[in-house]
Amino acid sequence: MKQNVFLIIVIVSVLQVPFASATEEDFYGWQSFSLSGDMSNVSPSLDKFHWNVMSQTRLGNDHKDLTEYLLFAQIGYQLNDSLSVWLGYTHDWLSPLNVQEYQENRSYQDLLWNRGIGPGVLRLRTRFEQRFKNAVSNSDLAWRIRQMVEYRWSLPCLPRTSLIVSEEPFFLLNNSSWGQAGTSENRASVILDFKLDRNTHLGLGYLNQYIFRTNKNNRANHSLLVNMAFNF
Repeated sequence: MKQNVFLIIVIVSVLQVPFASATEEDFYGWQSFSLSGDMSNVSPSLDKFHWNVMSQTRLGNDHKDLTEYLLFAQIGYQLNDSLSVWLGYTHDWLSPLNVQEYQENRSYQDLLWNRGIGPGVLRLRTRFEQRFKNAVSNSDLAWRIRQMVEYRWSLPCLPRTSLIVSEEPFFLLNNSSWGQAGTSENRASVILDFKLDRNTHLGLGYLNQYIFRTNKNNRANHSLLVNMAFNF
């Protein structure tokens, strides 16, 4: 009984968007393709080192225009069964609606913790990012921190299928061309993850991206998620 109550609380907290209705809304599509694994194939002594690469396209304007393309690469080290640390880099090509195209460079550091709680697994990820644009005239450095809370539950009624719910607020730590210090964004998602075989997963879901903007109406993007992941 306690396990079911815990799961209901997690799902409800993610599905709720505790912000005022945004004046501007759009329908997006996020498609991701990722490869991950560890370094044990190189040497058994490197089995605690992990790697991950991912490409992601984001289609906006009612899923008609390519507004963003991202490439991620990261390497991590498993400290113990529950805790790992990661270093990563992202290159982002952006074509925002009604805004000049630009590129972003982003380095980041992750602290990941996970543990079985109730009927599933709770995962916390703290990400610290350093961001700057390629434009020389607009290359000030922005510092951002993101805190994701994720819960994964293997569905007893659907073999090889998991329900994943997550919540992730974003906070700018300094004033820059990226925005004023404070809360900048919130993401809440619900995903069904299908284990197709030993190494392949397909994720289908919904993400609500709520963006806080200075001197503009806030924005809510409703995104259809399609994630294909291969683990080696």
